[in-house]
Amino acid sequence: MNLEDSNSFREKIQRTDRNKKGIILSIILCAILIALLLMMIIVIKYEDSKTLKMYLDGTLVSIPSNFYKDIDGKRYINIKDLSSMLGYRYTRGEYGKYNENYDSCYVQNDFEILAVTAGENTYSKYLQMDGELKLADVEVKAKNKNGYSENFEIEDKIQFIDDTIYIPLENISDMFNIKVDWQEFRIKFYSLNYLVNNAKNKVTKYGIAQMSGLYENFRALVDGYAIVGNGDKESTSTQYGVISINDGKEIISVKYKDIVYIQNSKEFYITVDNDTVGILNSEGGTVIAPTEFEEISLIDNENNLYLVRKNDQYGILDKYGKTLIYAENDEIGLDTKDFPLDNSEKNYVFFGKCIPALKGFYYGLYNTSGKLALQFNYDGLGCKLTTTKNGREQSVLLIPSSVGINGIVVSLNSLYGIYDVNREKLIFPCNAEKIYAITESGKTKYYATYQGEEIDLEEWIEQNNYKNVDENGNVLKEDNSDENESINENTTTEENIVNENTTTQNEIVNE
Repeated sequence: MNLEDSNSFREKIQRTDRNKKGIILSIILCAILIALLLMMIIVIKYEDSKTLKMYLDGTLVSIPSNFYKDIDGKRYINIKDLSSMLGYRYTRGEYGKYNENYDSCYVQNDFEILAVTAGENTYSKYLQMDGELKLADVEVKAKNKNGYSENFEIEDKIQFIDDTIYIPLENISDMFNIKVDWQEFRIKFYSLNYLVNNAKNKVTKYGIAQMSGLYENFRALVDGYAIVGNGDKESTSTQYGVISINDGKEIISVKYKDIVYIQNSKEFYITVDNDTVGILNSEGGTVIAPTEFEEISLIDNENNLYLVRKNDQYGILDKYGKTLIYAENDEIGLDTKDFPLDNSEKNYVFFGKCIPALKGFYYGLYNTSGKLALQFNYDGLGCKLTTTKNGREQSVLLIPSSVGINGIVVSLNSLYGIYDVNREKLIFPCNAEKIYAITESGKTKYYATYQGEEIDLEEWIEQNNYKNVDENGNVLKEDNSDENESINENTTTEENIVNENTTTQNEIVNE
């Protein structure tokens, strides 16, 4: 009998075949399982890629339910939620005013305050640094004093929806000094601390000696700029320049005594060896050459006006460096803290058209073209009330659009009048004992007291055909009204109360 014909041999062959089939089947099953696992991983990754996630400095953070809204094709961010995520303290109401307005707020960290109001195309930032502060283990100082402010203009208005303030996504970088990478399903925020740490490494890589430690200059990192120097930490003769933080390309040569970044205009204030200052733009081009001024600051974004100081006298330049107002004024701008109905900080341009100034002991007004619109004959601007008969009367500097004009209260010999910004002339002579406001039921009305009688200014303006703006300040018509030089024909002219050597107010009214 052959071995091949034995039962044991046949069984062995059969077992071998079964084992081979089992191995093949196992391989096939493993392949299927691996394929299924890969498919599951791909599906999970795909689903994950389609799931909205938010990161702060590379760390996953939760997304609040009302974190953003899409309004008219634009994306807006809940400022309260963003503030909380970035470590800002949120406070309801207008900054510098004691109110609880839900449509206004300000947020604050260790370095600055951001103030916004719904319905506005502007916001403000105030420097507020106390104590020894650091960013990414770098000691931080400030060039400007606490309270220094910058106003920013934005394209889209701040929104107020469901008792919540929303700010445009495209503006949050400057507002909060952060970098934003917002993809369809990935939101990535990079804080200023993260940007400083990243910049430290890049500056070292580029072989640069140091990076400016000014807080104002750290904010330039948000826009891709680093202010760098060629000295060490103890050096007293460091020269500064500007590079692109992305590739180290030099934008402004390292040769200036000092450089400070101005965030709202994206410009650099430079100081040269003779301590005069100038302005360079973000491409390194000259805006204002450092030839004669000891100080320059942007005071009005809309009109591109720069305040300059020379020998403790002040003037105004335009964005091309052309002189609009010579540096011959003791002050330009007005501290408006005594007028809570208006602004709490120094105001340089009223209604976007009028610049207050002081020469010697007298105030006057320029327009934004540099023309002297109101002579330097006035003791003050605004009516400041120290005592009132009923405690409800409020001090007034500006007569708002709701009254029918854009007006400025002026004073002469303790009497008050009103200058119309659009007409560029006085419409209410300085004969009023006081001009004030009273707020009742949420509405503020404006009054003047003349010869003991109370005058409702809105009614008086309407009756005398002086109304020329709507409630939003838009001009309604050209000035074609009769010139009312006084409240009535028997009113004492200001020629009797102005000093002999000054222009009479009748002359000013008829300029």
